Amino acid sequence: MLKTATGSRTSQLFLASQQVIGQELARRQLAVMLTRQLEVAQGRWLKGDRAIIFGRTGTGKSYLTKIMCEHVGLPFADCNATQFTETGYAGDDLSQMFLPLLESAARMKDASTGAEPQAVSSVLKRDDITELTQLAATGVILLDEFDKWMHRMNHQSGRLDTAIQAELLKMVEGSFVYVSDNEDEAGIAFDTSKVLILCAGAFVGLIDRVLQRMGRDRTFADNEAFWLQVEQSDFVRYGIIPELAGRLAKIIFLRPLQKEHLAQIIRLPGGPMDELRQRFEDMGCEWQVPDVALTYLADIALHKDVGARGIDAVLWSAFGEALFKASVTEPPCAVVLNVNQPKAQVMAI
Repeated sequence: MLKTATGSRTSQLFLASQQVIGQELARRQLAVMLTRQLEVAQGRWLKGDRAIIFGRTGTGKSYLTKIMCEHVGLPFADCNATQFTETGYAGDDLSQMFLPLLESAARMKDASTGAEPQAVSSVLKRDDITELTQLAATGVILLDEFDKWMHRMNHQSGRLDTAIQAELLKMVEGSFVYVSDNEDEAGIAFDTSKVLILCAGAFVGLIDRVLQRMGRDRTFADNEAFWLQVEQSDFVRYGIIPELAGRLAKIIFLRPLQKEHLAQIIRLPGGPMDELRQRFEDMGCEWQVPDVALTYLADIALHKDVGARGIDAVLWSAFGEALFKASVTEPPCAVVLNVNQPKAQVMAI
């Protein structure tokens, strides 16, 4: 039986994100969600999805969403939730999170038409802003660090502040907001109902709360089946107001990366190790780094506990000084890194 166009598109999205290592379940779930969002953009469905996407730092939440949106051709904005405040307080109004989505739509349109970006002070001043608004209104927003809202304190009452969650609830339900980059201007009306809104965060401590509810020990958290047991009620206990948690009905989890995942990322074609090898070879320095040494570096990165973000720091520590040494050593020379050796050495050969 032939796949439908929808099924084919979903599988293509999954394959397009294969450089996101160790997240097969999240890739499948997000591929399904973005396929539906493309259908929203095509007018088939009236409302965009709302979801929670969570996982420890460095697991690929933003990266995975970005590359999938680029592949399917949807405007995408990655916003930091901590920069926004409820209306009336110092800081960016929450409605401004749709401004980078409009900017993404403008870049997409210019790239598709080959036009030079319009020389205006703001995307809101473009003469095609009505068209851009329609394009952005079916895009994707990832509201990162969303979990930090659960720890906000009201300066007057000294209690947890949920006002900004209530403001987001209105947007999640679907409403018109006014998007402006200047507090002295009303801005433009923007319909939030069709935007795919992903509330993202690490939700530190959530795992332990879920395990406690289930009566299971920590080892069960390594089982993929565990993540299918996370419920809206767990997020309510974490601090999300029930009304908002109920509307963020879909949950996507990015699992913690293991040593083998980090080693695979290091070895990716065109990845960080390929770049280092090329830089040394450009200076006439032979690459003599065994594969087993890369696994050792992955183990060091794992213990930094920041996921894939630890790789750059580890590689810089291991090869940074050697890059300088290679630049001042007459070829032929070689860069050598042995197992259990924290720093690479450059030797004349």
